[in-house]
Amino acid sequence: ASSDSDDETERWYYADENGLAYDDSRHNDDGGSISVVSGFSSSLYLVNTSGKIQGAVTAKKDGDDWYWYSTKDGIAMYTSEKDFKGTDLAGNGWKDIFK
Repeated sequence: ASSDSDDETERWYYADENGLAYDDSRHNDDGGSISVVSGFSSSLYLVNTSGKIQGAVTAKKDGDDWYWYSTKDGIAMYTSEKDFKGTDLAGNGWKDIFK
């Protein structure tokens, strides 16, 4: 695990052997913890059960009750929550962070 800290926030994250990063440091305005998986290869895309590439999606819920976020360029992140209010992911902030 690695730590990236400043005066206000300490973030813990780690990367697996595939380069995916896991970050559990964010909390929304309701106090809920948000787990974020990022670092997906740009050649990966979200595909539905019938095999269709989904393209750009925001908060597409899967069978595990987690949420996918992608742009036309591929998968941006996979999160445990979709309420980002009060975090740097709110609004389109996630698009700026995970380009």
